[in-house]
Amino acid sequence: LSEIIERINEIYGIELKDEDKLDLQNVSKRTETNEEMTKVMKGNNSEDVKKEFFTELFKENMVDYTGERLDFYKKVMDERVLPLLVDMMYSGYKKSFERVTP
Repeated sequence: LSEIIERINEIYGIELKDEDKLDLQNVSKRTETNEEMTKVMKGNNSEDVKKEFFTELFKENMVDYTGERLDFYKKVMDERVLPLLVDMMYSGYKKSFERVTP
């Protein structure tokens, strides 16, 4: 996650901080441990379907940050940042999922 944040800060100059990293870890964990996400990954679904489900679930989990952490929400949900962020997070999730799941 640190590498992802560093890359996003470098490319877009949005200054995600340590506090943001913690929030991203929480969103990522909720997304990756979601039972429906696991079913989609184990199911006979195309790669596009899996990634789209991950993306939508990630966005749903980000909604919790529209209150006190609105600035964080805006940075992450930026139309330039979100695709790269989700792409990198999904790739990492997929690799770890494939290592754990036979």
